[in-house]
Amino acid sequence: MDREPQSGGHARAGGPDLRHAEHELLEIAADNDYTTGIVPQEKRRSKLTMSLLWISLQTSVSLMYAGYLARSEGLTLGDMILAGVIGTLAIFAYGVGASALGNYTGQTHTLLTRTIYGRYGSGFVSFLLILMGMGWYGFQAFFLALITQGLFGWSNVTLVSVIFAVIMIFNNLFGFRGVAAYARFIAAPILLAWGLWTLVKGLATVPGSTLFSTPHVTATTTVMVIVGLLVGSASWGNEPDIFRYAKPRRYYNLPALAIGYPIGLLVFPIAGYLMAMLSNSADFAVIIRYFVDFSLFGFVALAVVVFFINQFALNDGNLYEAINALQNVLGKIPGWQRVYSVLILGAVGAILAAEMTSIQNNFFIVAGISGIFVPTATTIMVVDKFVVPRLFGLNRPTDRVTPWGAAASVNTIGLVALVIALLVGAYTGGLIPGISGFGTTNIGFPTLQSWIIGAGIYLIGIWLVKDSPSRFRLLGYPKRFADGQTSAQVTAPATGD
Repeated sequence: MDREPQSGGHARAGGPDLRHAEHELLEIAADNDYTTGIVPQEKRRSKLTMSLLWISLQTSVSLMYAGYLARSEGLTLGDMILAGVIGTLAIFAYGVGASALGNYTGQTHTLLTRTIYGRYGSGFVSFLLILMGMGWYGFQAFFLALITQGLFGWSNVTLVSVIFAVIMIFNNLFGFRGVAAYARFIAAPILLAWGLWTLVKGLATVPGSTLFSTPHVTATTTVMVIVGLLVGSASWGNEPDIFRYAKPRRYYNLPALAIGYPIGLLVFPIAGYLMAMLSNSADFAVIIRYFVDFSLFGFVALAVVVFFINQFALNDGNLYEAINALQNVLGKIPGWQRVYSVLILGAVGAILAAEMTSIQNNFFIVAGISGIFVPTATTIMVVDKFVVPRLFGLNRPTDRVTPWGAAASVNTIGLVALVIALLVGAYTGGLIPGISGFGTTNIGFPTLQSWIIGAGIYLIGIWLVKDSPSRFRLLGYPKRFADGQTSAQVTAPATGD
């Protein structure tokens, strides 16, 4: 799989035009093929296509909320910009490796966990995917209820949240992924243009003398807390699922990452900050109403359409991610059907939406989970694929899918590294229920700390066992390699540039 792509029908001398890229985008998002195999070279997509797709996934109203929080909790616009820059650099470094894992293997995140973590490790990572996906699912349903409360004045936000959460399962229940694809690629450009227009108009409206002034409230948060919120909001964890459609060339994913992340972590949060500043209110519902009046001249109907399409499309992806993870665990049960997973997780999402009461604490918790849990597992996978072969000469084969029957029981070194890193990240990020600081503690940069600790412990563990006769078993290599084959026999084809 690690070779130069063959020239296919989608290649053009000057690159595909926007119409062709749009066709490819819709084909990718509506396509359920290759969930159990490797994406063929002729199905790999252009840089333009992948860039448009990634921008659509980084365009979210919830990122504006991070800007609102920064303003309402006493940070300056300079602090907000600094947080956006730090967050962009951190998530970009992570994204380079996570996306390369997809385009150099052509496999989904779930399939790769079988090869890298083994059966039990794959099950554990699937649990993390479910936790992350359902956390965002409940939050986005609750967030949409709050947005529309600002426009229509709902009195019972909890009931509206549950209704939204139930309605949002239908796309996955009936498989209308093509509808979600069109919705996402219609909504994302509109929302992007809306965000840019709001940013430009906001900067032009705020007097220059007060633009970087300190808010008249006591600072109750820090730049690093906002960084964590931004990184968590921009993290998907299963980036290989998207970038397995990219061509396996060095630097191929850089345009998508270099454009998508700054849009998500700078444009929208700064626009949210400016709306909080201009509205002169700490009430989120009031700010939403002001946002619509300020940027859309009061056209509530258009705002509702864009908000609904964006939130529904995001939750389609959140639920789909969780369903695939649950299917990875329960799909082997005789008679088990995908619809059961959809209904179970849909019910869980509705319960989570009903239980959300404080948007600020819930956003902090969900973003923390999103930035730490699955991305840490992915970081270890990136290290295994790209760093371990260069340092220790151990190259785990990813040129083919590992069937369940051929998967090892567990990558002991990898799972230990992952658990330790998650515990550190969860503690420093205030994500452990029952201890003081749950939902409020932030020590350092929890997401980055978790990624580095996971990668570091994994490399130390491999160094300790690299010469052991049991190294392949301890590292969870597929069964065909666990019986003492040499490192040369395990080496996969060299990656192309």
